[in-house]
Amino acid sequence: MKNLPYYLLVFSFIFISCSNESIDEVVIAQNEKDLEVPKEDESEEAYDATAPCDFSLNDVSENTVVTINCILDLNGETITLPSNVTLDFDGGDIKNGSIEFLNGTIDSRLLSNELAVIGDYKLKDDMFYFIPSRWGIIQGEVSDEIAAENKEIIQTSIDKASKLQANTFIINKMDAYFKVGDPTGRIVPENAAISLPANFTLKMSSETHLRVQPNNYKKHTLMSVTGGNDNVVIDGGNLHGDRDEHDYSIAGSHEWGHILQIKGTSNTTVTGVTFRDATGDGLNVSGIYHYFDERHIPSQQILITNNKFYNCRRINLSITSGNNITVENNTFVDGGIDTDKSKGAAPRCNFNIESFRRWEGEFGGTLKEYEKVTHVYVRNNIQKGRGRFLTHHSDGPVIYEGNEMESAISFQYANGVQIKNNIFNANAESAENGNAITAGVANTTAHPLVFGNEVFGNEIYGYHTGINTGGKDVKIYDNHIEARTSGIAIGYGSGEGLINSSITNNTIKTDQYGIRARKLLKNVDISGNTVTAATNPLHISNINQNPDEASATFTLSNNILRGANQNNTYSSKLSILNNVNGVNLNRNVVIGGFSIEGSKNISAIDNEIESTSTDGFRFRETATTHSNFSENSFNLNSNFECFNFEITRNNTIEISSSNRCN
Repeated sequence: MKNLPYYLLVFSFIFISCSNESIDEVVIAQNEKDLEVPKEDESEEAYDATAPCDFSLNDVSENTVVTINCILDLNGETITLPSNVTLDFDGGDIKNGSIEFLNGTIDSRLLSNELAVIGDYKLKDDMFYFIPSRWGIIQGEVSDEIAAENKEIIQTSIDKASKLQANTFIINKMDAYFKVGDPTGRIVPENAAISLPANFTLKMSSETHLRVQPNNYKKHTLMSVTGGNDNVVIDGGNLHGDRDEHDYSIAGSHEWGHILQIKGTSNTTVTGVTFRDATGDGLNVSGIYHYFDERHIPSQQILITNNKFYNCRRINLSITSGNNITVENNTFVDGGIDTDKSKGAAPRCNFNIESFRRWEGEFGGTLKEYEKVTHVYVRNNIQKGRGRFLTHHSDGPVIYEGNEMESAISFQYANGVQIKNNIFNANAESAENGNAITAGVANTTAHPLVFGNEVFGNEIYGYHTGINTGGKDVKIYDNHIEARTSGIAIGYGSGEGLINSSITNNTIKTDQYGIRARKLLKNVDISGNTVTAATNPLHISNINQNPDEASATFTLSNNILRGANQNNTYSSKLSILNNVNGVNLNRNVVIGGFSIEGSKNISAIDNEIESTSTDGFRFRETATTHSNFSENSFNLNSNFECFNFEITRNNTIEISSSNRCN
């Protein structure tokens, strides 16, 4: 035989094929020594019997075990067995008839679509081995009709296994298409999918491939865990969407063709699964009914681990509603990319948290939460290619920790987000025009749902921009950033700036700009950073210029600002303050100097400025006003000045005698 029986009795007692033994004898044998652990995978090679059986079940006595290692043809008969009979598997098959049990037992590997089993019986153990050929699955490319039959076969088998109290459903070698979804749209996709029951494990191997039959539906799902079915495990296998074979001709975005939906379930685990080419999302986690509805069933205590996600058209993994969800040790590749046959769909992510909620009435009034996401932990994942990790809408904690990234991690309308201790190594696209971390809201600094966010302990290498931030109430600290253009950028893109935030103790090395900022900086502390930049360590421009920003202030203190390292010597580079209002520039150590233009309300105190090629403070073109400079010390090349006014000095600028100019 190519495979051992499901249970191997190790003792002097040996099963004799096609014979009857006492149940009591089996129990004695099992008590002598533990049985070997059953194989995780069973292939059709285990079903190798070809010879017909030379016995009949009509002669079986009660309380016996019959081992089947031959082909038993019932010739259309119904065999009624006496009480307490066990039919055990050893590579054989029973077909073409019916068996009626009286308190009997059967090995699941003897079940098939060619054998009807009725009466009072149970499975030999809690594992159900699904062998495609025995149940009528047609593999390979098939018609819609056959793909629909495939779906009904596997669903019926899963339901049968659950009814027989098998808690593990095992599929090994299979490559088949399944027609899922409802063309009318009246049946929600998860209910038209291959649906898994509660307290159930689906175990698949690397040779298991379940594929979505190509269709033109706007919404569909290959597999689902829903309806309050808790305690489910999906382990292994390959699940394929129909992305590049999908028919997009019907109007609509077709972004809701998912591979797996977890919807309204608790204590569900997805592990070791490979997801590929969804028309929408590879895996979506959501709830049943709206969050504000008293009938709401959340998805919670969800573990998604050791999976691989590839090339899903919209998002590789999305969470729209749920709590206490852990996403760890997965690999994400090219979420939302374009292919030769289909364009990606927004938001084009590898991972996205995007609960839907909106204000009733005016902005900031009553919040109506249709969906809610909280307590999400995204740890130790690997991301390659395109597609960021995004928290669009959520309530914390949302933790991104220990991930290895080639694209970005971002948050927008969220609170309690921590992006910590991740390693970012840019790919070619990120190096050309990409951020490692985008921290904040794109279009407002006053959003009431954005607060308490932190970015710290990350290592960033080779991106166009290390951290792009805006909005409010974010702490950015203890990051190591090596970027091509900007280390930290504030208020760029559509952002309005930054308020009530801090950027502290970061180490920044860039080919151009260290810290860049524009628009609004109100109650922002930029301190303790070590900035090495080949062009400008600071480039701060057009800050607090609107009438309602006249009293806004920010602090630049205790920073080390310098040019690129050349032969263990840092070059002198200017930091730029253009059209800046309300900056406290205190206790910085500067190798280079400052170029100041059109600014006001600058307080520069106790800075140490050393330079071989620049002035200490150079005032240029447009007058700077209402500013004071005191207790600064300078060590400059003799060709340069501590304070150089290229235009007439405004009489509201105070330069104290406490400055120490060489």
